Amino acid sequence: MRIKELRKAAGISQAKLGAICGLTKATISQYEIGNREPDISTLLRIANYFNVSVDYLLGVSNEIKTGDEILQEHEKQLLQLFRLIPAEKQNDAIEKLRDELYKMSIEPLLNTIVEMNDKEIDQLSSYIDFIVSKRK
Repeated sequence: MRIKELRKAAGISQAKLGAICGLTKATISQYEIGNREPDISTLLRIANYFNVSVDYLLGVSNEIKTGDEILQEHEKQLLQLFRLIPAEKQNDAIEKLRDELYKMSIEPLLNTIVEMNDKEIDQLSSYIDFIVSKRK
């Protein structure tokens, strides 16, 4: 297993890697010396953090790439930031991001509605009523 090699190359401590993955320093140490083996979920978190495949992490393959090479640079940055979030808080982060994206998409629409005149508002209201009636 290449956990120690990857951790040292990244310049992080066992405690830091443990915190990133929701594990203790002792657990990371046990993985590195071969006294314990991580479960699938932990392998995925560690591989994702180091941006390697699970096969590479396990030493099964020397192919480091995980498919991230097809991501745009800003997508890679977002993924790297996400990987810094402790595992137990990642779902909360996704929900907050989803809320922010919703606000970003709905605010321009609301601003447009606010700027409408009475005739346009009546037309919009009629259209909404029509759509609602079709869903019944």
